[in-house]
Amino acid sequence: MKFLSFFLFSWSALLAQTPCPAPLEKTAQSVRELVNQAPNKFKSMNEFLAALPDTMKSNFIFMGESRSFQTASKENPRVILTSPDADVRISFNTDPKDRGYNNIEISFWDPESKKFEYTELTFDPESQKPPQRHGDLACTTCHGNPPKPNWDTYNYWAGMIPFNKDTLVKGTAELGWYTDLLNKTKDTNPNNRLQYLKPIEDEAKIKESLDAQGYMMRLYLSENNGPQPGNAGGIATQLFDRLQERQRCAEAERLKKTPEFSQMKYLLAGMKNNCSSDELKNFVPTWYHKFAADYYSALKKNKKADATKSPDAHFLETNKFLRDDTLKKQLLIRKEKDARQRLFLQNQLGNKQLADKEIQTQIEKIGLNAIGIAPGQFNPNIGEDSDGLARMRYFLEPMGVLVSRLSTSIDSTTYSFADLFINDYISQEEQEIINQEIKEKGLNEKNPCEALAQLSREALAIKSFEEEVTKKVNAFCDERIFVDEKFQEIKNLSSNIIKINTQNAMADRCASCHAAQANNFLDYSVGGAPVIPFKNMAELEKLIKSPEGQLLGLAEKINDRINRPHQYPGAMPLEGIVELKNEEKAFLNMWIEKFISNDKDNNNKSQVANE
Repeated sequence: MKFLSFFLFSWSALLAQTPCPAPLEKTAQSVRELVNQAPNKFKSMNEFLAALPDTMKSNFIFMGESRSFQTASKENPRVILTSPDADVRISFNTDPKDRGYNNIEISFWDPESKKFEYTELTFDPESQKPPQRHGDLACTTCHGNPPKPNWDTYNYWAGMIPFNKDTLVKGTAELGWYTDLLNKTKDTNPNNRLQYLKPIEDEAKIKESLDAQGYMMRLYLSENNGPQPGNAGGIATQLFDRLQERQRCAEAERLKKTPEFSQMKYLLAGMKNNCSSDELKNFVPTWYHKFAADYYSALKKNKKADATKSPDAHFLETNKFLRDDTLKKQLLIRKEKDARQRLFLQNQLGNKQLADKEIQTQIEKIGLNAIGIAPGQFNPNIGEDSDGLARMRYFLEPMGVLVSRLSTSIDSTTYSFADLFINDYISQEEQEIINQEIKEKGLNEKNPCEALAQLSREALAIKSFEEEVTKKVNAFCDERIFVDEKFQEIKNLSSNIIKINTQNAMADRCASCHAAQANNFLDYSVGGAPVIPFKNMAELEKLIKSPEGQLLGLAEKINDRINRPHQYPGAMPLEGIVELKNEEKAFLNMWIEKFISNDKDNNNKSQVANE
């Protein structure tokens, strides 16, 4: 089956317009110079903010709730500034009581190395000493190693003001929140950091648009052409598009430098040439299909695949699992964003009814493509290419290539907006080298999939490569099987023993990063980790069973994070900080299972009632 041509044309082709590497834009160059000069030129954050170019100060985003190290509120938001092509982003917050108040977080795109660079400037609270520039664990904790952007997909961003399609809507509470912040940009009080922003719109323009059509989309300031709309919204959609584009470029470059690239490049070229699943099946040796089936059987069932099945059966069965799994994960990020935004509105407005009314007003004025069709209802039509992504996962992830890293979502294993990265692991230059090889070897140029399949089988037939990847998969399978066997072993233990072992594991492995600093678990603690009471089992059970915990799917989320393979982004605990032992994992699985079962039962009952 071919990739969906609609997505390839309308999205991937659109985003591919910028070359990789693209020259660094003028705004980004000037900001990089300021950052380099900062330790010798500035003593206060205010001086630094005042020196930023206007193009940067006009492209601002207000985060009323933040999952970063820098905390925020709707009255005192975290501010994200971006250059027009997102080659540089900086952020700061605006309340002296908030964590990270003396820090500016900075991310650069380097078009030469094709990498994202993350750094911080920490300013002296008394403005007497020059700032310190550093990168630390807080960057890689949230952004991974090598680091990648964390910016969810459009059409909306939970906690952002305005959150939906960069659009201000008449009759909504967040319109008032935004105009209040806009008015603060006129306040020249030395403690007011918002004064350094340069808004494109003012209250008069907003009122004119609202009177005419009931809403107004925020624009972004381009490098040379003035205010512009984004692809499907304004500044936040522009930021997502450009970050997604550069992350694809970074991952393709990273993969090219791995030892395995010479074995995999023909397979990657086959994906780029839109070879079908049946054609790609012939790109790999027969042994690979059992190898991939083992990997995904361990991932989903904690056991190896049935050795009596044929390679074709393994291929079909595993691809079906991957299509279903991909759709499930893509829908998960939509539901999770939906839950976070509804809870944010509910916390700010005081109750669920007012939050529902706020969302209903948005639906009536501009629609809510992603968040829902009515208060409390979710639109499952997410428009992703699960077939194409299933192919990529089937052929690449068992070999150690994490396809999920192409996503800029904070939880990249949700594979959100897969249609934007479906065949971008190989550059045009590499493709041309392979085309020349096909010509020189006299292979069938009229059927590139057939020619590439022949080259791919030859490259992957190297015995040392088969042995190395098989060794990795066997180690992964053995770990998963051990956890499952231990799970069966402890199944008949008393609930009290299970609870004690679970509590000890959570206190030792989870609580240090999730220590509570507020009663609201949507506040964030160390390095952006959500506040969850892992040291208090009674409080944790209460939170999981609460409407907020069920809306966020907290039990399933904990279960997913502790059972993720270590090499996947978002596996918990973080690798290199603390290690969750396999026996501890079995006890955690046993304890959390009852909550997941209850959630499924409640969802099924709700679905039957609705029918």
